[in-house]
Amino acid sequence: MPERAHPEDPLWRKTCGILSTPARNNLEWRYRQCRPFVRDRVVLDVPCGTGMGFPFLGQARQLFGVDLSEEALQVARTRFGKYVADLKCCPMQKLEFGARSLDVVVCLEGIEHLTKEDGVVFLGEVARVLRPGGLLLLSWPAMVDGRHSENEFHLYEWPEKEMVEILGGAFELIERKVRRRFGLEVWFVAARLKQGDGCSRVLREQMEGQRARRISDAAGKVAEWIRQRWVREKAAYTKESPPTLMATCFAVLAEECLGTLSAWPQQRRQSVASFLKSQQSATNGLFDAASVRREDCDWTSHCDPEYIRLQLTYFSLAALHALQETPSHPLAFARRFLDPHFALGWVDGGPWDNPWNQSNRVMFLLRFLIHLATEEHENSAWPIFDRILDDLIERQSRETGLWHGTSNASVREAVFAGYHFFPFFFWRKRPVPHAERIIDSTLAVQHADGLFGAGQGGGACEDLDAIDTLVKFSLVTDHRAAEVRKALVRALDRFLLLQNPDGGFPDQPLQVGDLHRSLRRRVADGLGVTRVLKRPLLLPRTYYSGWQTMGAAKGGSTMWAAWFRPLAVRLILSRYPDLTGFRVEGRFHGLPCLGWHDPDLAKLPAKA
Repeated sequence: MPERAHPEDPLWRKTCGILSTPARNNLEWRYRQCRPFVRDRVVLDVPCGTGMGFPFLGQARQLFGVDLSEEALQVARTRFGKYVADLKCCPMQKLEFGARSLDVVVCLEGIEHLTKEDGVVFLGEVARVLRPGGLLLLSWPAMVDGRHSENEFHLYEWPEKEMVEILGGAFELIERKVRRRFGLEVWFVAARLKQGDGCSRVLREQMEGQRARRISDAAGKVAEWIRQRWVREKAAYTKESPPTLMATCFAVLAEECLGTLSAWPQQRRQSVASFLKSQQSATNGLFDAASVRREDCDWTSHCDPEYIRLQLTYFSLAALHALQETPSHPLAFARRFLDPHFALGWVDGGPWDNPWNQSNRVMFLLRFLIHLATEEHENSAWPIFDRILDDLIERQSRETGLWHGTSNASVREAVFAGYHFFPFFFWRKRPVPHAERIIDSTLAVQHADGLFGAGQGGGACEDLDAIDTLVKFSLVTDHRAAEVRKALVRALDRFLLLQNPDGGFPDQPLQVGDLHRSLRRRVADGLGVTRVLKRPLLLPRTYYSGWQTMGAAKGGSTMWAAWFRPLAVRLILSRYPDLTGFRVEGRFHGLPCLGWHDPDLAKLPAKA
């Protein structure tokens, strides 16, 4: 029985029958807050679990319990049945009680087990079953500074201000308390029902208005963060780092996504485009290749110098295209790929033991072939382009619809790889086989917190990989349409809590565990332990593509995230425009690379 207190579990049992464990102490604190409100009232405890809180509610005139687990309810009947009039097995979003039948609803540490939308449905149900003036007693672990508790069963941890704002649509707050422990906050509120009729609609409107305001505010704040990173014609990756070519490309593409690029004066466009063009080698056509040093690359993940150089060139082409400019020199290095034997051999000989890395390399190659065909008029590039797509289909897994490589990579890693291939199929108007299995695979890797990265907290790149895939394939098939929408709305609501106070977004947000490591570091530094061990316990750092030149403290705002986080939000809103009542500014990139999307994909045929 995950996340349910059990009287026989040592975690919840008193030591020697006297001393409470920390977990039991927290449970007792929450239920003690309810005692003044339940005397001689008809009370519902939801979710009641195994009933360990029933003795604290024993002064109620009638006590009912609801839980989704019949196993937990059986324990409650056996151990604490004398306290309750009845126990019911039903979801929180559909309480099996009549309208205006209860005086008090107690919900302690339950609402975080629902998505935000389902949580609002539950609050509407509470308003329905409460009598006029009835009370909601609610506690939940709040999200603080965008940090999720990392609890795998918590689908949405409400920030305290957000919960209070939502409740204000139907309830009047009469008491609120907070308990803080090790970077976590648990809030308890008592709220009186203001009105009974139409509360579900009012609460939903509150949520939708809150979401729309957050989206609008987030766009403005991140646009300002990006503006502050510009140093004349170049941009920096973080607040502390110097301007670089890669960060400048990200900034241009981020402003294209946000819609601020269209407002640039012509002089600024030319200045930034001139800087980008100045970084290209007239000899081989690569961009800023001299800045890539072998010792700065993460060879263990195949992020070698060639990989970084190809990536610099790939993003430079994209940024120039966004500025409606073209490179000054031909892509001489790419002309070798006009030999089909060489091109297919290069694809076949790549690091397929790491399909994520190899998918990026193939993505670079396909973009270079598009450039050779459209800008350098090499029509022989198109047959090679299509043969590479044919080759990818032959490598595709029938079971997942993805690419697992020679190492049989996990479904999660294969989702991240597939994202780099799909746009080229769609742009070329070629159906992708196994569309339904691709949706199944992508839905399966979403974490409880709504994100898709390797662990809780997600990552700017990984989250977009999954979201873009779900958005695109949901346009060509109705397979699990309701679940896809729910998954994307969950991700959207989580994204809106990731924004840092400075207006930027982190690649990977700080987690509670990172704060504990930071505390250990401060203690160790104070005691001189780090000097003795010569091993400072620093907060982790993240490096874009393993490149030491593009580093940032975990949780810090980066230019990569300033592009990819708003891009993910824009994709979701393009798929479900009903989520906001206004038009979202900005545009998708015009050619199939990162940032490209065509809302008319629904016109393409699906391939099972």
